[in-house]
Amino acid sequence: MKVIETAVAVACLLGCGNSSLLASDTLTVRHIRSFGEQGQNVGQFKFPLGMIVDSRDRRIIADAQNNRSQICAEFGNCQAFGRRGRGPGNFRNPHGVAVDAQDRIYTVETHTNRVQIFSSNGDLLGGFGEWGSCLGCFNLPGDVTIDNRGRILVADERNYRVQTCTQEGVCTAFGSKGTLPGAFNWPRAIVVDTADRIFVADRFNGRVQICNDQGICSVMGSEGSEVGQFDGPVELDLNLEGSLVVADRENHRVQVCGLQGDCRAFGSFGTGPGQFNHPLGVAVDSKGRIFVADSDNHRIQLFEVVEPAGINPGHAGAWFNPETPGQGQLIDVEAEGKFLFMSWFTFTEAAAENPNEQHWFTAQGTYSDNTADLVVYESLGGRFDDPQAISTEPVGTATLSFSDCGNGRLAYVIDSWGLQGSFPLLRAIPGTENVCEKLNGNFTGSLQPNDGRDGAWYDENTPGQGFLIDAHANPEGEDFIFVAWFTYGGDSDSGQRWLTAQGPLVDSAADIVVYETLGGRFDDPQTSETRAVGMMTIDFMDCSNALLSYSISDEELAGMINIKRAIPGTEVLCQQITGSE
Repeated sequence: MKVIETAVAVACLLGCGNSSLLASDTLTVRHIRSFGEQGQNVGQFKFPLGMIVDSRDRRIIADAQNNRSQICAEFGNCQAFGRRGRGPGNFRNPHGVAVDAQDRIYTVETHTNRVQIFSSNGDLLGGFGEWGSCLGCFNLPGDVTIDNRGRILVADERNYRVQTCTQEGVCTAFGSKGTLPGAFNWPRAIVVDTADRIFVADRFNGRVQICNDQGICSVMGSEGSEVGQFDGPVELDLNLEGSLVVADRENHRVQVCGLQGDCRAFGSFGTGPGQFNHPLGVAVDSKGRIFVADSDNHRIQLFEVVEPAGINPGHAGAWFNPETPGQGQLIDVEAEGKFLFMSWFTFTEAAAENPNEQHWFTAQGTYSDNTADLVVYESLGGRFDDPQAISTEPVGTATLSFSDCGNGRLAYVIDSWGLQGSFPLLRAIPGTENVCEKLNGNFTGSLQPNDGRDGAWYDENTPGQGFLIDAHANPEGEDFIFVAWFTYGGDSDSGQRWLTAQGPLVDSAADIVVYETLGGRFDDPQTSETRAVGMMTIDFMDCSNALLSYSISDEELAGMINIKRAIPGTEVLCQQITGSE
């Protein structure tokens, strides 16, 4: 099985796919499994909404447009109760669900404006409520929870209030429509902690409010897309540490926040594992795992929280931001000195005098745990495969963080361009995280010699130029190699040029196609164009030396060069794998 099916896919290699929000300001999670799909059978869903976990770790799920609730074991073995209707025990668009200390199930429905109470098996026990604004009446109730005294609290959305009710439906209320603390604009979800603090998802105010019984509230967050901000918070739960878990609907993610508003997030828009299309329900089980009702994908996803992986030599290789086609980062790691080197091939920015031209940076610095603090450099004045001296100057800073062996985040400040930002990073070649996982003790397979080729290589006769290599020893088929060549001699104003090459790696040698990618824009999704421009042959003689030949056909350039490791010590992993010195 080839890692990349066609050579022309080089642009997609570093520019296609979907991202997950995972880095230093995010929660590090591992996707365990998903269950469910759109449908009407038991175990299928149609827009699942509210969700809760009972004392037996069963998931009780409001299956909204199937007009029922489902009780599901961890692996999706479900039973359903209720059907479409307004009579007792039936449902019209159930939204919120809760359980009490006896595992009795409480539901609210937006179309019937009532609370219903069921046994742990789904047998109707009672209920109360009707449409209106009186106490004990509701107008689109969005959620329900049970406090430490067994009282029923209801997020009464279109009455812009919270009601606290007895089992018989005798209620008190606080709240009104507005933007001040204690006022709401569609209170959508509600949960109570062990200290009787009431957390309310104030949906269209883009915030969470923390209230007491008297309706005195403080505010967490504001409307927006940054971590700690919310765009349509619609469901809440508490984790084992007492932090708030928030389904951040329009941001297509989940946030976990401390009481001071210090949040971390995971997820992004999409259909893959760890991606969401309007997450509308969250629940935490007795193991601290997080279940997410991924509503518009009609499924439930399960995650466990994990500690971020520390940087190791297995993080070397090619990485990319899925939102910026044809651009990428290549990394080399030297473990003994905790040194990290990064090359970044990109384009000039939109406001540049000559926008959309090829451009590249390098960055280097030391790392601790899962984070590297780097200085960004720009090198100018060189000549293609020529010893002409260059000028290298610092132009900014960057912070590179990894949440695991396949996900990271790069935050940058380019002072010389007046730009700053951040974006997620994913592995460019699927499967290349095996080395990192092996060093972390999570991969039981054997490493092969080509697993040790990754990193920075250079010709000592051409200062300021070099090659960054990512080799993948693929146990299911051909080994694969990707090479980024940072050089000079293009038509750009800076004189910088970068090329890429990719293809099969047979034993220790590769004959691969060279590509040039043009027309992109710095940290921008503008589409670039990639075309084949030549051939490259690379033959690794040992862990530190290789012979590389090239021909750039349309420019009649050809040559042969000896390349070696750019960073002393990065050959150690290769030597350990091959048993060489």
